[in-house]
Amino acid sequence: MKPFLKPILAFILFLIIQALSSVIVMALLALSNPDFISAMQTGDKVLLSQILSGMISPDVYSAALILSSVLTIVVLIWPMRMFSFGQDFKPSGIVAPVALLAFAGAVCGIFSVNIFSEFADLPNLFEADMNGMFSTSLGVFVIGVLGPLAEEVVFRAGALGYLLRKGVNAWVAIAFSAFLFGVMHFNPAQIPFAMLIGIVLGIIYYRTGNIILTTIIHVFNNSLACFMANVCPEDATLVDMIGGTASAVACGLMLLALSLFLLYKFWGRTAEVVFTE
Repeated sequence: MKPFLKPILAFILFLIIQALSSVIVMALLALSNPDFISAMQTGDKVLLSQILSGMISPDVYSAALILSSVLTIVVLIWPMRMFSFGQDFKPSGIVAPVALLAFAGAVCGIFSVNIFSEFADLPNLFEADMNGMFSTSLGVFVIGVLGPLAEEVVFRAGALGYLLRKGVNAWVAIAFSAFLFGVMHFNPAQIPFAMLIGIVLGIIYYRTGNIILTTIIHVFNNSLACFMANVCPEDATLVDMIGGTASAVACGLMLLALSLFLLYKFWGRTAEVVFTE
């Protein structure tokens, strides 16, 4: 149990930093608003509530996520010492054919997961907030680039890498880090499918020893989501785009089979990475 304590602590700190970042951004905006200061002085609770409600916007969410991402990376580098740019971005042993196998296998798996996630039709608690961020340049940058980088630092290099360095069984470590990655989303529509994607990214990290490929894949996935949200009709679904339920199921199964095949090939083309303290 002891090796799992530090990853759990990193996960908790990740959530705390996200919450505090939102508070800090909101506080800075509020204190820079003369109307808010005036309402504070007069004790006008109604006006205070209106001002705070009016501050909530996609750019505020984006600013909070930028701050939390930067703080999280700093915390994992120091004082937790669970991440090193020199080690986790060192492209040791990665060649073009291997990278292409990993990328293609992961992308096929992600599309398959996205198709079947629509059939599950789980509640999407943050759909409105996400759509708002998709519509701004800052939001696209945070969701598409910075967010994935921070999450790869925390869940692959941080949690998974730490467990592997402590000698935890690789499949247990991959499953545990994927579980944390899924739960982190706090959204029923994302949790089970984020866990599956976390397993795929965990396998790639385990066989490469760095987060270069996993970050590229994660950025591609999130950036594609941003692109689709901006070019597709609001009520468009993958199932409809593919041609209906039967076609979508067939497509999802074929992509899943292709993903497993490509990842199997990727596994065979890579050597076991030795994770040391």
